[in-house]
Amino acid sequence: MDLSSIDGLTEEQIAAITAAHNSDVEGLKNKNTELLSEKEKRAAEIEEQQRIAKDAQAAAAKAAEEKLKAEGDFDGYKKSYEERMANEKAELAAKLEAKDAMILGSRKEAELAKAMSLIADNYKFGIDDKLNNVIQVGYNDETGKPEALYIVAGEVVAKSADEFGGWAAKQEQWAGVLKGVDSGGAGVVQSNDFTKTKTFADMNATELAILANKNPAEYARLTKS
Repeated sequence: MDLSSIDGLTEEQIAAITAAHNSDVEGLKNKNTELLSEKEKRAAEIEEQQRIAKDAQAAAAKAAEEKLKAEGDFDGYKKSYEERMANEKAELAAKLEAKDAMILGSRKEAELAKAMSLIADNYKFGIDDKLNNVIQVGYNDETGKPEALYIVAGEVVAKSADEFGGWAAKQEQWAGVLKGVDSGGAGVVQSNDFTKTKTFADMNATELAILANKNPAEYARLTKS
């Protein structure tokens, strides 16, 4: 929290307000951690209760099947066995689907965070929904591993945040919201807080693409030097 831009505050007042703010934030973090721990503990207890109930149900079903088998009721035994197998198969499929959703959801969340890091601070509000629609996550047919695709108007334009940044820098509707290049300097780009700078050698692929798009003459001069 930066209070230096507020007129009339002394250094002591700024220090006191900052300390109070930090204390409140730390308190909220601790409370959040506490609530999460309680939630996780309760979830583990419920999961254990469900496992015990399921094991008891499976044992009862097997016992009933053995009784049918012992009594010579093979039709009843076969029907009970097939129903149990179908239920177990459906339950396994549901677990795998839930696991896939968690894995792909985590991958998409991470990819969205990377993409959002390319956006200028004053444009971040509301654009996450647009990026969320652009980023599609699924399993690669060849490797079987999760992968992200950036799809715009039905076309795959990138497979990573860096690639998307390079593509977006050349698009009029996207270039304006990216973290910009200071075209007035010799290959200098603004950093995340817009106060520090990067040299040409330190730029990543996205920043180089922005520089090439906004100041092609400077880009050409620097690449030749």
